[in-house]
Amino acid sequence: MRGATNLLIEGNQIVENQYGMIANDSRGIQVINNEVAYNSVDGIIISWGSTDVLIAANYIHHHLDWGHPDGIQLYRDPSNVRILNNVIIANGQGVFITQSSDVELSGNMILGSNGYLTSIFATNSSVNGNTLAFSGYGLLRLPPEELSITSNV
Repeated sequence: MRGATNLLIEGNQIVENQYGMIANDSRGIQVINNEVAYNSVDGIIISWGSTDVLIAANYIHHHLDWGHPDGIQLYRDPSNVRILNNVIIANGQGVFITQSSDVELSGNMILGSNGYLTSIFATNSSVNGNTLAFSGYGLLRLPPEELSITSNV
């Protein structure tokens, strides 16, 4: 998706591609109740200034083939992104967030990555109420920037 506005992606199987789903320069994107799996690189990418994004209630798993595949990756200035109540299992990295702002990572189950479960380099953001377990390098990789981390297991 490039330049999309008010798009709902719901109830799909996004499997066995090079990349699962990419949104660039898009607004009002909702990714809800999908299975995103077995893609060679990343599962879901939100980038290039995309804003007002909801990623909720998805099953995102088994992105393990090339480089450091992520279940979810944010980069190049996305903002107002809510990642809520997803199951993110068996990825190179569970969630990788950089160059981002106003990101909420809440209520997710993030398990079993080769690298870090969650790398979050985002300003004005929060990591709340997630279950994090079975990581390769570590559970969280964090910056010295403003970030709220509460009530995670």
